[in-house]
Amino acid sequence: MASRLTIEAGAAQGETFSLDEFEAFTIGRETTNDLVVPDWITSRQHCIIRRESDGFCIEDLNSHNGTFLNGLPITKQCLKNGDRIYVGTTRLRFEPEDDNEAFQQCQVEISEALTTQSDLFFFPTPSALRSDRELNLLVKFGKALDGLKDPKELAQRLLEIILDVVPAKRGAILVQNDGGIPVSLAAIQRNKTSSTPLQISRTVTQMVLRDQVALRSDVVTGAPLSTSDSLITSQVRSLLCIPLSLQSLKGFVYLDSDDAGFSFTEAHMYEMTAVAGLISAALVNARRVQELKRRNERLQAEAVLETNMIGECQAMRDVFVLLAKIARSDVTTLLLGESGTGKELAARALHQNSARREGPFIAINCALLSPTLLESEVFGHEKGAFTGATAQKKGKFELADTGTIFLDEVAEIPLELQAKLLRFLQEREFERVGGTRSIKVDVRVLAATNRNLREAVQCGKFREDLFFRLNVMSVRLPPLRERLADIPLLVEHFIKRCAARCKRVGLTISDEALAALGAYDWPGNVRELENAIEGSVVLSSTDSIELEDLPEAVIERWVPAQDSSPRLYESLKTCRRKLILEAIEKAGGNYTVAAGALGIHPNNLHRMMRNLGLRRQNDKRD
Repeated sequence: MASRLTIEAGAAQGETFSLDEFEAFTIGRETTNDLVVPDWITSRQHCIIRRESDGFCIEDLNSHNGTFLNGLPITKQCLKNGDRIYVGTTRLRFEPEDDNEAFQQCQVEISEALTTQSDLFFFPTPSALRSDRELNLLVKFGKALDGLKDPKELAQRLLEIILDVVPAKRGAILVQNDGGIPVSLAAIQRNKTSSTPLQISRTVTQMVLRDQVALRSDVVTGAPLSTSDSLITSQVRSLLCIPLSLQSLKGFVYLDSDDAGFSFTEAHMYEMTAVAGLISAALVNARRVQELKRRNERLQAEAVLETNMIGECQAMRDVFVLLAKIARSDVTTLLLGESGTGKELAARALHQNSARREGPFIAINCALLSPTLLESEVFGHEKGAFTGATAQKKGKFELADTGTIFLDEVAEIPLELQAKLLRFLQEREFERVGGTRSIKVDVRVLAATNRNLREAVQCGKFREDLFFRLNVMSVRLPPLRERLADIPLLVEHFIKRCAARCKRVGLTISDEALAALGAYDWPGNVRELENAIEGSVVLSSTDSIELEDLPEAVIERWVPAQDSSPRLYESLKTCRRKLILEAIEKAGGNYTVAAGALGIHPNNLHRMMRNLGLRRQNDKRD
């Protein structure tokens, strides 16, 4: 069969090119290329495929975003059957699709109960293929990965291929989450009637993840097996565990068998380690494609919505799409959400993306003013309308003419003023306090509240007719605990902004600190997160924000979550307090010397003392 290039995904999906007809096949954004890829992340002259003595080779032409082969960036590399090439958002392949075979999915449990009573055999991961059989397995992988973009679907298909080649009874692919805990991407078994979870020894997984070596073990048993019916019926006799490297995360492929007459061999070990790199690259590529898809959706939303709001999770993408639609009209809109969720940012986005963008945007916090001052602030007053009214004053509605007015905390408006606001929404006119002349203005009204207005209506604290006038359209801003996936983006943004103000160039955040931020509930939402990052930027004494730089509430939530009991955290605090006091005493009250003995910066020592309730004194007492 002639060498050919098939477009799997992209504008020309399904189109095939016979490479034997070309001495050099060019790919890029310019129309002079043999394959034109018309997306903005593709360079004008992106890459080229040339015929050489040993076949076809692909070479990146110094493209801006790079050329990827099987998920890895390349400069120049010879092509093999089954290779997949990524140019921008276009994916190309050399191999046809293979048939799929169904397997039974199963659950995964990592257990302390499972131990090994036989010898463990460790094998370093080989850097090169060792047999034709391994090459055949690679080719089968290349054929089977066609069109799979979701990491879980990809992991499922990889397991199916592995169980076609390796006589295991069950298998699983696990990848660490951001907290370092292995989580199952896929798990299957040959026995389609069994519902027993796949038990995986925690000791085995820790050794494989820590040392990054393949492991084989026979006759896996443990004391709890005698009391567990589910484990008795599916007792593991032989297992195989192969490490995976997924950029910043780690994972592994796990296989086992309950056949008393079967053991995994060295050949099985070599077959699996030979394809471990391909499995890793395939999963990394799938995650990258998924990330690119999310970013593309966000960019598409941002293409029609200019906003300072940050978010890539589905909930925020839905908000962006809804705001983009509402912004085209002058409809009165009610923004709902807890304090700190970004309601004013959403209001500004509606204004900036409307036909009123050239007009003023005026915000009023209705909870900060007394009823008398609020009425004067909103509608203005005439000279002599009340004591202290020495001159005429235009209200916010009048100043916002041709633009947008934003009523924040609208639920706090007193009932007597609600009636005047209702009249304005109905007639688009008002009178200044102490005045008799009606004033008409062209203003769009946006309102926001963190309270339940329906309950306020039922309690008689908010007018029902005003509620309906304000709630023509409503947008709910999700709390941060419902969009934890956006925390890394928000943290990166806040660090850059705060570090620039503090002149802290190159400041980053540690993985542990980021994981702790993701484990906190954030009752104050994005505003609380911003304050936490700003404080951490100021307190950090190194080029990286560490766990101890975070607010104590975040640390206290994170540390017990990693321990078996919250009491352990209290024990750790007691131990830290004792170590600090002993170091200060040995240093004769010299805090700099004490910090050096503890291996920390003096600023960190003082902060730890404050967090532990230790007062700095001139003598040894504390």
